[in-house]
Amino acid sequence: MAGWEHESTAAGITAVGGGILADNHLAELQMFRCDSPERFHPEALAKYLRPVMDVSQLVFFHCDLAPVNIIVDASTKSIGIIDWELAGYVPKTWVRTTLSQSAAFVLETVESARMWEYARLLIRKLEQLGFQNATKEYYALKQQERERWRESRREALELAGQVIKVAMSKILAVFGATGQQGGGLITHVLNDPELSESYKIRAITRDVKSGKAKQLAEKVEVVQGDISDRSSLETALTGAHTVFIMTAPAFGPDGFETEYNSAKTMADVAVERGVQYIIFSTLPPVKEISGGKYTKVSAFDAKAAAEKYIRTLPVRSAFYCPGSFMENFQNPWATLRRKGADGSWIFARHDSPQTPFPFIAVVADTGKFVGAILADPDKYEGKRFDAASEIYTWEEACAIMSRVIGHKIVYEQASVEEYRSTLPPLAADGFIEVFSYFQDFGYFGPDMEKSVAWAKENARGKLTTLEEYLRANPIKFE
Repeated sequence: MAGWEHESTAAGITAVGGGILADNHLAELQMFRCDSPERFHPEALAKYLRPVMDVSQLVFFHCDLAPVNIIVDASTKSIGIIDWELAGYVPKTWVRTTLSQSAAFVLETVESARMWEYARLLIRKLEQLGFQNATKEYYALKQQERERWRESRREALELAGQVIKVAMSKILAVFGATGQQGGGLITHVLNDPELSESYKIRAITRDVKSGKAKQLAEKVEVVQGDISDRSSLETALTGAHTVFIMTAPAFGPDGFETEYNSAKTMADVAVERGVQYIIFSTLPPVKEISGGKYTKVSAFDAKAAAEKYIRTLPVRSAFYCPGSFMENFQNPWATLRRKGADGSWIFARHDSPQTPFPFIAVVADTGKFVGAILADPDKYEGKRFDAASEIYTWEEACAIMSRVIGHKIVYEQASVEEYRSTLPPLAADGFIEVFSYFQDFGYFGPDMEKSVAWAKENARGKLTTLEEYLRANPIKFE
């Protein structure tokens, strides 16, 4: 080949390129096996190729090409190399497999070597030689290949999209994950198509071996975090983007300091670990709203003080302030319960029957309020959701209960001492004062109607009414 003189524009080597597949009938030969060290020796090539190619002097070898890929025109001293990716679409009997018969199969010269141009020339040449069926099958196979490629590309893009979404999801760390508020929030986020893509849940609990924690671990990441172990909080909050913080009330003479310091520690660690947004479960400042009249409601005042502290930190924040839990109707300690002489069921406590309560189904609806913040954190930065679905007095609530249960339920105002007798000593003063505060100042203070209406308007989803809750969770009088 090196001695050939290229006297015409058709002379030279023409390659039809792309991905390459070996010819199967040569793969059976020992010399073409990968473990054969002598497969490139000229004598071996001549020996094994002679039965296939009618040639004795010229040996042209490429380990990824088969004889049917090589076409020679001796008159013009040209060699055509057809990639098996293209030639493979043509039955072997349609492609000349000996050099002496291949002279007619010379492609015209092209200016560029783009694969689609060579493919077009190859098909045109096959048609000129009378192989119309070959071109039809070729196009049919290429179309199938394109469809397979599109399908695989679509699947790959979908998979890549899922991976990207997971990678780009912000970690939402949730304290109290096995409780009412935290658990309700997790359930809501998992069931919200938008929030579940935007946030990856990290549930924080003191005991990862508890039954609830194990159930939760089937759905989300569960990590250990205990307020008494600062290092566990640091680990739990590392990498988190947003954190939902809630604290359990602490009773007794040190109740305020204990709960306030718990909230403060969690918030401080969150800032130290780079958390960008804090959502804190707060409550109204009873001592402040009452002008100092009620000073023993530490469960409210500690959270309110923690809210004020969080607002001073170099981190964005918003606040969720839940109303009176509908779930408390299931707890006998929330009120006195007794049967009347007429067979009615009686709720009794020391606050007035006209005391208004902003009710919330905390398990079902926490996520609807907090979810609004998660969906649009910029809009609600610094805002507080006074969260409730409805405001009812005791008399109105009992009327709804009677209608739902089908049994007469009434509310009677008891004396302070009678109600105190039903309470744990450490918690008694706090419970008595908080219900007196509700009666005198309103749960959320003087603007309760307005603040609850705003929170309802901005909630993410339909809120649970008291009637809906009671139908799903009937009250039992023991």
